[in-house]
Amino acid sequence: MRPRNRRGDLVDPVPFVVVAGLGVLLCISFGPLYLDALGVDFAVSVPLSILVAAGVCVAAYYRFVWTTDPSLRGERPVDARFRRLWYGGLLLFALFLLLLLPLV
Repeated sequence: MRPRNRRGDLVDPVPFVVVAGLGVLLCISFGPLYLDALGVDFAVSVPLSILVAAGVCVAAYYRFVWTTDPSLRGERPVDARFRRLWYGGLLLFALFLLLLLPLV
């Protein structure tokens, strides 16, 4: 599989496959159980989780395939990498808080 971006350049598919796969795994495995804890019926929560997983795949494709520029593969400055790591950690912390919501 060699996807192309919007300019027709070949793009590395590995980041897209990893992010989309992990997103689908988390949505399908935790989504119905999480929504059940919030009182949503399984007949609604399973299709809703599949819909969210499809949205994750579309967002990952847009970010890692469609809008990527393969010519910008150089090393990024340390402050940009640290800022991105910091925001990712904050996002993960917020996700954990959201997952704890049914336990409260």
